[in-house]
Amino acid sequence: MRPGNRAGMTLTELLIVAAIVTGVPSGAYLGAKNKALELDCQNRLRQISLALMDYVFEHGRLPRAAFYPKNAAKDQNSIKVILGPHGASPKLFVCPSAPKALKDKGLTFLWNDRFSGQRQEAVPDAGKQWLLVDINAIREIPLAEMGENKPSEEMLAKLNQVPAAHPHGYNVLYVDGRVASTDKLPRIEVPRTDGPEQEEGAVSKP
Repeated sequence: MRPGNRAGMTLTELLIVAAIVTGVPSGAYLGAKNKALELDCQNRLRQISLALMDYVFEHGRLPRAAFYPKNAAKDQNSIKVILGPHGASPKLFVCPSAPKALKDKGLTFLWNDRFSGQRQEAVPDAGKQWLLVDINAIREIPLAEMGENKPSEEMLAKLNQVPAAHPHGYNVLYVDGRVASTDKLPRIEVPRTDGPEQEEGAVSKP
């Protein structure tokens, strides 16, 4: 993620996450059917939400975090690093139902960087806009619509084999701080290039 505010994730970031997810055998998602782990994951997101509230109270805006950092434990634009001083312990950022290969990354959620650096109250329909979501929700993004930039047919086929994270779909932390599970994410527009920077204070349209 480049410095400053930018209107959402880039093509490169999407493809990196897609490669991470498709690199995990579909049979490794054994925890995806466990309802107890789904609730545990929701509780972790609620604790992250409290840390996020503390951050917003102190800074007056949402964190400038990466869609998915290269190094979740060390990168300064990692939401895990940013919220650490605000009471969010490292284990909160790892969904208990995720496969070990994803847990080892130290971060199993995606950050919606369309809203990085924005004032929480300025985001339209904040209760419907996702902020953090299970990483395998990448399969719900219409990557095939990227035209000539779309992933290979092999990768698209592998993404189709990736199951939802939980029995009820995906756990989501919304911009307003609410946590809920959903079987269908809001449509996420995909970039065709690595895109321009976004002006300070601007909010992307849903």
